[in-house]
Amino acid sequence: MAPKPRRAKGLNNIKLIGISKGSSMPRMKNSNYLDLHILQKKKDMLKDEFKIIKKRESIILKKIDEIDAEMAELEGLKTIKAEENANPFENSGEKNWKTVPITY
Repeated sequence: MAPKPRRAKGLNNIKLIGISKGSSMPRMKNSNYLDLHILQKKKDMLKDEFKIIKKRESIILKKIDEIDAEMAELEGLKTIKAEENANPFENSGEKNWKTVPITY
């Protein structure tokens, strides 16, 4: 079995400079409102992204269920065909047949 490919890290995995941790401009005394606004916007974006992920998860789970049902159906057909192709005299339960020699 081939190893699973590793997922490349994207921009979501990069940590950015925090609002209060560092900035190119000196902090002003009343910048807390701006910081709160930016953090709220980030939080709202993450919540929206989470909703999209949950929706995608439900779609994927539904597809997996459909595939499982189709696989079960195909496996059922496979066993039925195997039973049809089997020799009916092998599994009939009458294995002790009496043989009578015929002379001409």
